[in-house]
Amino acid sequence: MPKKSDTVDDRLIELLEQDGRMPLKALAAEVGLSTSAVQERIARLKADGHILGFTIRRPDRQHLTRAFIHVTTSVPNCARLAPDIAAMPGVTSIDSISGKPDMIVSVETDNPARLQEIRDRSAEMEQVVEVECKVSIMRRYHRR
Repeated sequence: MPKKSDTVDDRLIELLEQDGRMPLKALAAEVGLSTSAVQERIARLKADGHILGFTIRRPDRQHLTRAFIHVTTSVPNCARLAPDIAAMPGVTSIDSISGKPDMIVSVETDNPARLQEIRDRSAEMEQVVEVECKVSIMRRYHRR
């Protein structure tokens, strides 16, 4: 379990969420510390589990169709299905959730046929009893 962070740590995390490549000098100016102090804090935040990694967001991915496939299963444990669904190109995440449906599969693709294939292949799985696909019309907000 990560150790407790303070307000400076929280601000550093917020800034890095907005721009994971923000220079140390700019981070230091934002939080009122030296660059070496910021570097030490970031190293500690990583070691303590507050920062698990950095990511790249590509602007060319903005045109992708995003969809959420709701999967209802005949068994309470989705762990056996998840790896097969996760292996399908275009699947970006799978969440087991409480109630019905049992899982939400997030998909990003530039090809509607790929979305249909993921939906159909999921529906054909032995323990799947229902699949419903919801296509995102517009993303209003997103933070990574």
